[in-house]
Amino acid sequence: MNYGFTASSPSIKYPFTLVLKNDSIVQVKGRIDISDKYHFIKGKVNKQRVASKPSDTKEIYHITKAGFKLIGMPADSCWLFKAMQGKISLYSYLAERGSDNIIAIQKGEG
Repeated sequence: MNYGFTASSPSIKYPFTLVLKNDSIVQVKGRIDISDKYHFIKGKVNKQRVASKPSDTKEIYHITKAGFKLIGMPADSCWLFKAMQGKISLYSYLAERGSDNIIAIQKGEG
């Protein structure tokens, strides 16, 4: 799926932590499926295949190789991960720092 800025690259498999709406925490090693309009993460939890949508979660995150916690906030059809932070922050639908798959821009902290 291409959101207009660049050709989209596939999501990479990571050990994600999902904070669900009921405040339970689930560890999933999987990738975010971006092949449909509504993204979801597929993976295994206790040897069972699961799929979670952004609307099922409060947040999703993984720890980068550099030790940063990369947090995804649920939006209507995807999670928004902060790709760059500054006076203007850029958000991507992929869980990558510095990703060029930008779909949201925020000025300031609010």
